[in-house]
Amino acid sequence: MKRFFNLYLKCLLSVVITCNSCTDIKMPAIFGNNMVLQQQSQVAVWGWTKPDVNVYITGSWDHKTCSAKSDLNGYWRTRIETPIGGFKTYTLTISNGKTNTVLKNILIGEVWVCSGQSNMEMPMRGFPDEPVENGHEEIAASASSLIRCFTVKRASKATPQNDCSGSWKVAHPKTTPKFTATGYFFGRLLHQELNVPIGLIHISCGGSRIEAWMTPNALRDIPCKPIPASDADIEIQNETPASYSVNFLQTPN
Repeated sequence: MKRFFNLYLKCLLSVVITCNSCTDIKMPAIFGNNMVLQQQSQVAVWGWTKPDVNVYITGSWDHKTCSAKSDLNGYWRTRIETPIGGFKTYTLTISNGKTNTVLKNILIGEVWVCSGQSNMEMPMRGFPDEPVENGHEEIAASASSLIRCFTVKRASKATPQNDCSGSWKVAHPKTTPKFTATGYFFGRLLHQELNVPIGLIHISCGGSRIEAWMTPNALRDIPCKPIPASDADIEIQNETPASYSVNFLQTPN
């Protein structure tokens, strides 16, 4: 019993330490392992930590460190300089002096947002009774560490969101079936022409109305249905004005 109790305490302590480490630095889901960063750019990087804390961001491509200071809400934001695209993988380290978050297997290349309705949403595996032409053959030959896709999970909200659900997936017969078909074929052609890694951010929703992607200010002079005051007031998912369908791009300044 004593041995069991000691083991239990060690496991509990490990969980507490892990959880505390995870909450010290938080970043939007778009920043994760396997991501692709835009080449030759000043790429915005942001996240949250404790208020009034210095945060340091270091990319392994040049080992330069950029810094930012969190505000009263713990929010911080800065920019990092990226090199020309290539096939070498990198890491991005974010530190607040006590906790380090290391993002791995990062590529530098071209990043494109793939948005729209069902014609963009249609996955490589197709819709029921609506297959992609030669889809099975294309999926079987899709393995490539240089083409990656981040698919944003649907979420209709009454207010702008600063995060989303999703993760970066490397093209492979096991993952490609869920990739946007239009985005994948575009990305593959772009990779063949430019010979750099391609990152696809898939943020589409079949049948959604443009009003659901617009801010209240943008809808101010446009006759439309009432804008919902809360999530409970959203009558139809992805159609109600200003319901911010899968919209993670509304980040704090």
